[in-house]
Amino acid sequence: MTDRRKVLDLGKQVRLVTPLLMVWTLGATVIAVAALQNRIPLTSLFLDPSAISNLPWYVGVLSNFGILAWTVASASAVGGAWVAHQTGRRSAARFLGFGGAAAAVLLFDDLFRLHSSAFPKLLGVPKVVGVAIVTLPTLVWFVVFIAEIGRTRWLILVAALSTFALSVVADQTLRASGSAALVIEDGAKLMGVLAWMVYFVITTHDIARSTIRAAMYKDPVVEFVRSEESATPSTLRDALKT
Repeated sequence: MTDRRKVLDLGKQVRLVTPLLMVWTLGATVIAVAALQNRIPLTSLFLDPSAISNLPWYVGVLSNFGILAWTVASASAVGGAWVAHQTGRRSAARFLGFGGAAAAVLLFDDLFRLHSSAFPKLLGVPKVVGVAIVTLPTLVWFVVFIAEIGRTRWLILVAALSTFALSVVADQTLRASGSAALVIEDGAKLMGVLAWMVYFVITTHDIARSTIRAAMYKDPVVEFVRSEESATPSTLRDALKT
């Protein structure tokens, strides 16, 4: 198969940098706000926590792996949603899009410690309320798209939920048991995040492959007839049948 892409001239290249300019404008605004405020030291906003605290580079490395896994899960689902939308699979697009958004909420919760630190301090709510806030989108996704989930490799999702449950149980029952409790609690959480990532990567692959193949093998004549029938008024179709 030959590559049909063409070399873009300079004029088109300049016009196509509009998305970059939009992102840069947003980034410059955030940087300006951070630079102009005086409540939080700039080093706390710009530098890595381990650099500020003079800690070794490997501090929090397993937690960072979990954040990367959340990111892959969310990005895979959103990308798959776009492919499904472009190939006419609206239900699959909604399923993956909502799943990607829910994974993004969990990503930000893990990255900024929303339910354990930010929400209690900023909103004055207990930790359990923070947990409910960040998990609500995922619960809604489960309820709304349970039929779609049943058509995927849901056993991986069960494995993820099982390890998350183990992490919660360890958090509540092994609080003062030392390093073993930490390994069980956070190790189970990391395994759950990895399973979540694998689920969305594989599900996105399966749906994208299915939708792309279906789009490639559509009969153009049949599609033309269907489009003509849908564009013809019902009264005229009835008259033609008689």
